[in-house]
Amino acid sequence: STLESLGRALAGPPPERLAPLTRRLALTVERLNAMRYHARWEAHISGPRLVLGHCPYAAIIARRPELCQMDAVLLQTLLGAHVEQFAKLEQTEMGNVYCIFRLID
Repeated sequence: STLESLGRALAGPPPERLAPLTRRLALTVERLNAMRYHARWEAHISGPRLVLGHCPYAAIIARRPELCQMDAVLLQTLLGAHVEQFAKLEQTEMGNVYCIFRLID
């Protein structure tokens, strides 16, 4: 699909596909933060999670929810692993909005 192609294009060349997962996560966060996603990764009992603290599409995501699929493809391309969205535009107690993608086997 067009969104999948766009997600792969945004990712650019995957960073060090054969690197250990923690290195790929760090490189992915670095690349995402260069695109202003305010990303970080967290270890979790069910596997690593990527937290995106800023949605570049927040103003239009209600009308274009498929943009979340594009982000999933972007993450999968950067990580060389499958991901699924776990949380979408959740809000912290302080009012900050975030999304979470988790790595799946």
